[in-house]
Amino acid sequence: MLAFVLLMRLRVRFALLGLLPAIAGAWLACGPKGFQDSALVNSVRILATRADHPYAKPGDTVTLSVLADDGRSSQPEPMVIYWFPVALAPPLSLPLPKASFVCEDPKDDAYFACFASLLSAIGDAGARPDGAAGDAGKPGLSLGPGVDLSSFLPQGPTFSVPISQDIIENHPLVNGTQPYGLALVFNMACAGHPELLPVDSSNLSFNQLPVGCFDKHGTQLDADSFVVGYATVYVYDKLTNDNPVIDNLVYQGKILDGGYLGDSSTADAGVPDEGGIVVPTCTNTDRDACATYSFNIEVPSMSWQTDPQNIGPNGQPLHEQVWVDYYWTAGDFSDDSRLIDDPTVGSVGNTAVTLTPPAFPTTATDVVPYQVK
Repeated sequence: MLAFVLLMRLRVRFALLGLLPAIAGAWLACGPKGFQDSALVNSVRILATRADHPYAKPGDTVTLSVLADDGRSSQPEPMVIYWFPVALAPPLSLPLPKASFVCEDPKDDAYFACFASLLSAIGDAGARPDGAAGDAGKPGLSLGPGVDLSSFLPQGPTFSVPISQDIIENHPLVNGTQPYGLALVFNMACAGHPELLPVDSSNLSFNQLPVGCFDKHGTQLDADSFVVGYATVYVYDKLTNDNPVIDNLVYQGKILDGGYLGDSSTADAGVPDEGGIVVPTCTNTDRDACATYSFNIEVPSMSWQTDPQNIGPNGQPLHEQVWVDYYWTAGDFSDDSRLIDDPTVGSVGNTAVTLTPPAFPTTATDVVPYQVK
């Protein structure tokens, strides 16, 4: 089971030597080596989705929070988070009930099994005129390809959905596990607006949400400008789980407080309410010869929870693994992910990563979602 928490935002400015330090708060970055590093954020990305109930109970209302970032160098339209209902079959009346955004107990627990109703709705939608009668005679909507969906889709990084009372009993039993239900909720980070895509008879793949991202001129955008994600919520009658928490972000062995670190970090004259870190660039062609800067996190022991479904060789439940993942937009980090707590021994000791600055002055953002497996 995964649970995510935003660690913090920290902006780092890589300055030429001799310039006065100045910086503002937000997140760090890395340049590619050979193949592009998956931790490099240079496009629209959804990095994590957090549920306030990592293990929900039947009848709960679960609030989901998306951690997304727009790393494009040019941003003609802003990134927006959209949430998608499971079915778009017309005629469609607004507002949509919250329950229509939850796909519960899909076949074989496969996320793409939720797309069948969307795919079948696309053809029907094109044949209906706008304004067809909806429920109880209310005006309806025709939602075929070419229609901007943004006017009725929920938007923003958080969204709350209800879980059915019978979600567990409707899910087939799986040997070796506690009875559970599964809820999926779909979203998209799009630097434009979403539209349904026409059915392509030469590509009837069922593992992709049949929605694209389009700019204000109606041109479909490429993969750098949008990404589709989904949140997975497991539902149990008795099992519980908490999201992890983080005590501190540590830079060069010292705790960062609101983006400031003593006299080495100053408020940016242009943005007086923000603070952060300034380090010099490194133009050395031998990157191993560059100065590096360490980052770490401090996690309280209470976040190292017992996992009752993970049984060790002695018959006792093991603990969860605790990891931290790093994402960035400039520079190089020594590791994308670090194990913080092992399921049997707990803390693994030194978990710091090091930053090698880029060769040019820039302001970078470091995105640090925190995950428990």
